Order: sequence, then structure tokens, then C-alpha cells
Amino acid sequence: SGALSSGHLRRLEELWVRGVRVVEEFRALCVGLGSGRLSSLHRLRLRGCRLGAEGGRALSEVVVAEKLPSLRTLDVKCTGLTDVGVTALTEGWMSCPPSTLEDLDLS
Repeated sequence: SGALSSGHLRRLEELWVRGVRVVEEFRALCVGLGSGRLSSLHRLRLRGCRLGAEGGRALSEVVVAEKLPSLRTLDVKCTGLTDVGVTALTEGWMSCPPSTLEDLDLS
């Protein structure tokens, strides 16, 4: 999370994360994503990460317009995101200014 929140990657447009299986590690990733320093991030792909309900809640706090204002694509394919996690994501989006998200893959 330190690299993501440092500001050195502020021009990063696409981030692929694969295989994060421990909830604490995913939460640390979300801290970096939510730092507000990735304003150019357009695509976030989380493949094979084990999110479940807790990961969905953590993700819901960062994939909002204020923290990732340029996010257009969110790919959470093969993450084990549960119904509770999906509900947390949608509730997060509904409680904030409109998201810039155009493409969402939950398969």
C-alpha cells in the first residue's frame, strides 16, 4: 500500500492484482487504492483474489468517485465476491456522488 499511496504512481492508468488470498493483505491494498493518489487509474483488475464479503466491504470504500475519480473499469473476475460483498459495493456507490464506472465484471 505504501507504493500506491506515495504519489510516485499518480499517473498509473491500469493496475492488475492477482492472487491476493489473505484478507489483511487485501485491506492493505485498499488503503493504498483509497489514498487519493491514483487519480489517473482507469482500470482496476483483481483476478483470482479471495475477496469474499470482507473484501467487498473494503473495496466498496475505495472504488468511489472521490478516491478513484478516473476509474472506468472494475474487473473482479474469479474473486469469490459474495452477495454481501456485492451489496456493499452497490451501497457504497449509491451513497456517494455518481461513479465514473462504465464497465463492471463480476463473473
